[in-house]
Amino acid sequence: MNQIAVFYGDTTIYFSSILIALALLTAFIFSLAIYMPRHRFGIAMWIFFPTATVASVLASRIIHWYCNPEQYVDFKTAITDYSTGDYCIIGAVFATLAIALILRPLQLVRSSYDLLDAAAPGLAFVIAMVRFSHIFSDKCYGKMLITEPAYRHLPIAAPIIGSDGNAEYRFASFFVSFIIMLISTVLIALFYMKKHDIFFNRRAAGASLEDISVKVRKSDGHTFRLFLLLFAAEEVIIDSTRYDASHLFFSGEQFAGLNKGASFMGLSQFISALILLYLFIYYLVKSVKNAKARSLSKKYLILTVSLFVIGLAAAGGCEYLVQRFTGMFMYIYPGQAAGLCCMMAGIIIMYFKSIAPRRSNN
Repeated sequence: MNQIAVFYGDTTIYFSSILIALALLTAFIFSLAIYMPRHRFGIAMWIFFPTATVASVLASRIIHWYCNPEQYVDFKTAITDYSTGDYCIIGAVFATLAIALILRPLQLVRSSYDLLDAAAPGLAFVIAMVRFSHIFSDKCYGKMLITEPAYRHLPIAAPIIGSDGNAEYRFASFFVSFIIMLISTVLIALFYMKKHDIFFNRRAAGASLEDISVKVRKSDGHTFRLFLLLFAAEEVIIDSTRYDASHLFFSGEQFAGLNKGASFMGLSQFISALILLYLFIYYLVKSVKNAKARSLSKKYLILTVSLFVIGLAAAGGCEYLVQRFTGMFMYIYPGQAAGLCCMMAGIIIMYFKSIAPRRSNN
């Protein structure tokens, strides 16, 4: 169903492929631009970005093959023939992380976070454009049919050819994801540049340009964790809405019960929930360790933990309800979004209260 842009002889180029290629180029240029002020020439980024791109394609493809083996002839075809099938975007996140961790022992970079933090805005942008590219295909559409004519337009709904050959309007999961990840790209980029004083240095009154020095701060992974936070929260909802969500697959009759249980949540949704839990535990531990130094009271910790737990209960409860009462999705998903916002708020508050550098009074 992917729309063809160029067809010449045995060569077929799709509109989505062109869009994603341009997105990768843009992301690389931007990541390199914010990486080079702190790392001369940016050699590590030149190695990291192309390698992570190739690894992301393979990882995303392998995960999709594992979850949907019926869509492929065999494993070899899945990783060699890209004209059919799809990708599981969560694979790109893990592949990017893995490549950064591999380059560190090779002494190509001082810290894996140097690469991950600088690549985070670009990664968010590429995911946004991958989702937007589905406007040329039938991937990443919602399970819910939109029957009200007033809502049959983007960003709420988009047409897709149904099994009967007629156009039907489904919830535009891909477009909502595109908007969220595009906003996330801006937030992550601003966070990184502000954190490392890139483009944010202000000239003191009466000082010459030579007197203004750029502060070089060590990357600590918080920019990449912000990406994980925004991506995971978005993915929990978007993967829930998709009619083509990938689920864990266990072969063999003895595992039939596991497949039934795995169908409750998509793989990307499940992993994203684990990511949110990891971020909560990570920043909670940091908050407890820094509580004395930061003069943080027990009430503060109780508040942030309660905020996360309440949000988790609301998001999980709404997921159960939306699967039982799919027709009420327009009322349930806002509740799930509110629960996820509570979870994010708890994590963000812990970061700014216990980890973020304090502003000087001078």
